[in-house]
Amino acid sequence: MSQVVQKIFFFKTFQTFLNDWLLFTFSSKLKFAIKVSLSLTLAFMIPMAMGWSQPNTAAITVMLIASVGGVSASVMKGIIRVIGTVIGAALGLTLIAMLPQERMFYLLVLSLLVAVITYLYYAYQGDSTVFLLTAMMIMMIFLQGPENAFIYGVDRTYMTVFGIVVYTLVGLFLWPVRLEDTTKQDAAVLTNIHYEFFTSLITRLGDSLPLQEKMIASEQKMQHAYVRSSGGSLDMTLHADVWDSITNHYKNIGAILSALATIRVESEPIDYSEYIENYNAISSEISAMFKGCEAAWKHKRQIMLPNALAISYRSTPEEGLSHLQKSAIVTQAEMLRKLHLSLRKLSDRLNTLNGGDQTVHHDNTMVRISRFVWFDPEYMKATLQLFSVFWFSTAFWILFNPPGGFMIVLLATLLGLLTTFSPLRPTILMILFSIGFLFATLMYVFVLPHLVYGWELALFMFLYTFIAFYMINLKLTIFFLLGMFVLGINNTMNYNFALFLNILLVFYMFLIILMLFYHFPFSARPEHLFSLMKKRFFKHTSALLELGRNSQKESWLAQKKAEYHQRHLFINSAKMRLWGSQIDTSYFSSNSKEEIMAFALTCEKLAYKLQLLYADDKENENNTLLIQISAMKTENIMAEVAGSLTEDNTLLQSALFESKEAVIEQIEAKLNDLKQSIDPDDHTVQEISGFYVNLALRYSVWIALERSHNALQTIDWNNLKANKF
Repeated sequence: MSQVVQKIFFFKTFQTFLNDWLLFTFSSKLKFAIKVSLSLTLAFMIPMAMGWSQPNTAAITVMLIASVGGVSASVMKGIIRVIGTVIGAALGLTLIAMLPQERMFYLLVLSLLVAVITYLYYAYQGDSTVFLLTAMMIMMIFLQGPENAFIYGVDRTYMTVFGIVVYTLVGLFLWPVRLEDTTKQDAAVLTNIHYEFFTSLITRLGDSLPLQEKMIASEQKMQHAYVRSSGGSLDMTLHADVWDSITNHYKNIGAILSALATIRVESEPIDYSEYIENYNAISSEISAMFKGCEAAWKHKRQIMLPNALAISYRSTPEEGLSHLQKSAIVTQAEMLRKLHLSLRKLSDRLNTLNGGDQTVHHDNTMVRISRFVWFDPEYMKATLQLFSVFWFSTAFWILFNPPGGFMIVLLATLLGLLTTFSPLRPTILMILFSIGFLFATLMYVFVLPHLVYGWELALFMFLYTFIAFYMINLKLTIFFLLGMFVLGINNTMNYNFALFLNILLVFYMFLIILMLFYHFPFSARPEHLFSLMKKRFFKHTSALLELGRNSQKESWLAQKKAEYHQRHLFINSAKMRLWGSQIDTSYFSSNSKEEIMAFALTCEKLAYKLQLLYADDKENENNTLLIQISAMKTENIMAEVAGSLTEDNTLLQSALFESKEAVIEQIEAKLNDLKQSIDPDDHTVQEISGFYVNLALRYSVWIALERSHNALQTIDWNNLKANKF
């Protein structure tokens, strides 16, 4: 045991020595390229040195994991990937054993099984390489037919597992990237942005808009890092409830700060300390908790929790205040109370995570974050598209019996997972493939024949892989690196240029199949998907506004619908930003990239405000004043407006947003009428306060809808439908 400790200590000391004495520091990209290159070289050279069969399988496994799984590595991730590989091998062998003579029925069952795994691959928000490896193993078993399926399957499984183990070990011992550390760093950055945003809102100094945009981007980065990391970190798995609670609190804090920003911008300047007695003390406590949370993430310090907050109002006459001013004051106080409470709960969760006692808060109502996104239309369409690719390539294999045989089906289906509904364009793939194969041809003719010793081959493979992972974008690396597997490297090399061109033909055949199905049966054009995401976003918005209004009558099914709309609201806003950034505006001269991205950002802000409004509707579902007012209304204007924004022609709705002053006058008039028909003595102070908060939140959503409408009108949607040619 002491020898192991000494070795680990020596390894860390050596790493420290390198970092201290080198005249330069390794960037994260350089470190990752070195780690992957070393992993792939070891995964290939060790089996060759040992005389094992199928060394290509181990190397391809490393390539796939590095391209899809990212830079992080952990023992748990490695174990999960091994389990996925073994499950895939077991399923593949079971199918062969059950249907050895029924080829078409076997292919039908295989295609359905791969389709299910494909859907899980897309729906899973964590490390989806486990599903990729499962699908790969199921299909690999059939490569040599049913005759030698067991021996061949065991060999393939063994070498796939070997590749996983090599990649995991190299990732653990050479510049390890701990999953929880990355998420903690992102959380510390987000906490600092929240603190700066809050300070700008309280002091009313500076423009808070850039900070709000920065906050949205940082929250999405942290959320993505957490979901991607949670399945591969033992610490995060053991504390899953705590991490889920922390993530939910950060999302809630972001929504509250967005609401405070709306109150600051839209209301007349109000000195809240004139109406809220402990306003300055509340602000100081909130600022201190933000700084405490940041220190807890960075240095694992325990956070001192303040006492529970009680809002204390000054007894000031209200005659000179309008209804919206009253709602702004009450909402400011309520949002500060909710922010204070969320920070106390977040601080308590952080104390638990850093080894402290569970002190005050226990989030029994916190919903566990699902790692799967169910019923997303794009994931379903991608699955159908891959199903079509499988059967088209299978028909091509059966009818024409090309070189490579079933390998064409395997490659087209597996690499289709990476290209379907992705920003990768067919022309880019074809160019990159051609460059990769040209490079491989040069290596095959001018370099490989001159390699004599094993270390020379190892250096060649290391440099080849390093060029791919360091010089080329990670999403495109795999398509360049495939050229290395055309070379047919083995212990006994037989240089046959005709065979080399045959293998090259196999790769081009499956690439052409992928290109045929890139826009069929569903279009993957960025401008089309951007318009589609816009329509879907406003459908979710309209549905949530309608469901929130009727929250007191919600059934179990309505609750599930609301959860679906809430989650997909944010997913669609993120997809809108993704596909908007991919639109080539040189083909659509009536639109600019700035206008497209500005519209996507206004939709993200609307999603935050809508989330807070729906949560408030749920919280006040038993508020008798809101129930009474809701019963008086027969229409839901905001839901209707949101529904109308799904259409590209929005001129019919422009009248609703022409004059903000007119809207405010209408609201004030209706509230004065309402005041005459309702006896305040029939309702508690909490219910009246809840009404004003709900009013302010609805007003903030209305303003966000107006901004989305204005941004939407700057885009020529008919121009986006035009043919590029």
